Amino acid sequence: MTRPQGQFLSFLEGYADSMVGRIMPPTIREHLTKIKRFDPIFEELFALGKISGTDPRSMTEREVRYFVQALRDRGIEPATIQKYLQILNGYLSFIGNRAVDEARCQLKISAPRNPIHTLTVDEIGKIFLTIDRMKGWGGSLARGLIHLAFQTLARPSEILLAQYSDIDMTRKRFYIRNPKGAGSYAVGQWVDMLRPDFYSEIERYLREREIHLRKCGKDSIYLFPNIRGEINTFYSSNALRIRMREVSQRSGVDFSLKTFRATGADLFVSADLANLYAISSQLRHSNVATTQRYYADIQKGHVRRQLGDTYEKISIPIPANKEG
Repeated sequence: MTRPQGQFLSFLEGYADSMVGRIMPPTIREHLTKIKRFDPIFEELFALGKISGTDPRSMTEREVRYFVQALRDRGIEPATIQKYLQILNGYLSFIGNRAVDEARCQLKISAPRNPIHTLTVDEIGKIFLTIDRMKGWGGSLARGLIHLAFQTLARPSEILLAQYSDIDMTRKRFYIRNPKGAGSYAVGQWVDMLRPDFYSEIERYLREREIHLRKCGKDSIYLFPNIRGEINTFYSSNALRIRMREVSQRSGVDFSLKTFRATGADLFVSADLANLYAISSQLRHSNVATTQRYYADIQKGHVRRQLGDTYEKISIPIPANKEG
């Protein structure tokens, strides 16, 4: 069997270009790196005669199944295999190949679902108090990012890629311009701001943003601009992690920006299970069943908190040591 070398990566450049503007740069780099690592696996499978070729346009569910088996043979965990299939599906779908979807119907890949971390109301209060006291542009960014995440339950990437025009304080709503799955199954949409008691914090950030940009003599289309770089660049995910780590250290609360998505959902649904359908819409889940599983994963992380000091009421008799 012979065929041109490097066929699998033939469409990588075009795929990379298609992700610009709708997926965070670090995620793009991660996906491209993983796809390049898939190439030698497919090359090996071809050399062994297990697949008919490495051209991504002509791959079928058979090639995908052998790819999964190769990953298993290498000791790759099921959760990682699922992630790799998601990345492979994105690449193949770009050129109109649905082989991964077809293979998933036959493959049985199960991975344990991890509990989802959420914050208590006391922890939220500590974080809000901390960011309220933070000075300068860094403090403004921390307040804007955290309060918008709590208001809208949007994902960090959706917030970072937001433009200034995406926030509507008149109607108290936020436009998700770059949702997860953009370009394949998701489209942009407006979501509501859910906490009237904190609208003023969003308005505060917008005022401070305007003052800071004017002071720097700059302008930006982005809601959270990167003023150290070019005019129209957004605040980077790496800078976000550093900023959230600073807030975490100052407040003494372990969290990341995405923690507020699960925390907000948990607070509303725990207050009234009838809110499940509304929260499902706010989270933009494809159906309520997805939200129910999401909420169940949140509750898994609450077991120790819910049981509290109950263990002190459960005595365990220990027989006396009669030796000696």
